[in-house]
Amino acid sequence: MVVGQALSQTHGPQPAVLRITASGNLDTSFGLGGVSIVDFGAGGGELATGELIQSDGKIVVGVSFGSADGTPVLELARLNTDGSLDTGFGSGGTLQIFRGGPDTAYVALQPDGRILLGGGLLMARVNPDGSLDTSFGHSGIAPLVAPASSIIVQPNGQILAVTNGNPGPGTPPADGGVVRYNANGSVDSAFGTLERTASVVGTTAAMLQSNGEIVAVGPIISKALVTTFPAATFNTDFGVVRYGSNGSIDTSFGKHGLVLTDFSNIAPFAIPNSLVIESNGDIITAGQATQSPSPASSFALTRYTSAGALDTTFGSGGKVVTAFGTNNAEIAAVTLDSESRLVAVGTVLNTAGLNQQSIAVARYLTH
Repeated sequence: MVVGQALSQTHGPQPAVLRITASGNLDTSFGLGGVSIVDFGAGGGELATGELIQSDGKIVVGVSFGSADGTPVLELARLNTDGSLDTGFGSGGTLQIFRGGPDTAYVALQPDGRILLGGGLLMARVNPDGSLDTSFGHSGIAPLVAPASSIIVQPNGQILAVTNGNPGPGTPPADGGVVRYNANGSVDSAFGTLERTASVVGTTAAMLQSNGEIVAVGPIISKALVTTFPAATFNTDFGVVRYGSNGSIDTSFGKHGLVLTDFSNIAPFAIPNSLVIESNGDIITAGQATQSPSPASSFALTRYTSAGALDTTFGSGGKVVTAFGTNNAEIAAVTLDSESRLVAVGTVLNTAGLNQQSIAVARYLTH
């Protein structure tokens, strides 16, 4: 299942959900020819950035867009397994929650079926029928101490919010880290330092290990280059850090808790956007490596052992780079399929004057 945006003939860009078969083709039994476009009646421009699949196969989609007055709005939709709107959810299958962040809507599912939706500095919890859970935060909405790009629900019901630290190639990583909230939406002040983990990298994604430790990835500056004073550009590497369950850095991982991987022989700007942990504890990170001097970028992957060493049996010396000609390509998310193959989902922007962006899905053998 892939989410993004598709061009509707009636309303322009609309949030879209695609279902792809194991052979890499659109599943024509889903939606219209494999694509389901969700119409919120907002005039177009919405972007689907978060999705999850419930135990019953229904699909929950997080959507963000700019309203008529330019204020960002977050919305939620639920689809049936065939791609149609679940009219028993919210108002005819959709729900507008609140005004949140401008770029990313993220979702997570609790074991009891309740749904967490967030964006910017706010997070909401929704009951399985699409109504706000008023026992969470303030009437269903909780403030965040820092803008987040994703959330993780721990087995005990506490919530990890990953702060967004991906400003893009050539700019310094933003303040990152992970903040933990209690099940009722309040901040867990006992976690980390000053309510968050140390910001070693500009955190873009995180994942729980089976033992409760937290692995986080993000860009980290490897070189600062002054161009025209006072402007500067920044080379970045893949950064991986591991935290204990209490939010402290696990110094047994990598070098003092941190691993850096550069793509300098390919590209000066490397930004990891996602990660997945294999059953043996190995960690695969994914994002983009921007080529030089060409502005094109490529899919980029790395793999590390559970101890934080670059796994040189993976790709070429622990790295894999997939170029799409001279186009700009970037991995947004990765997962493992039932056969432990790595599935990467991202975008490819045609740079040949067409300015057309496509959704790209690639599959890699891991062993």
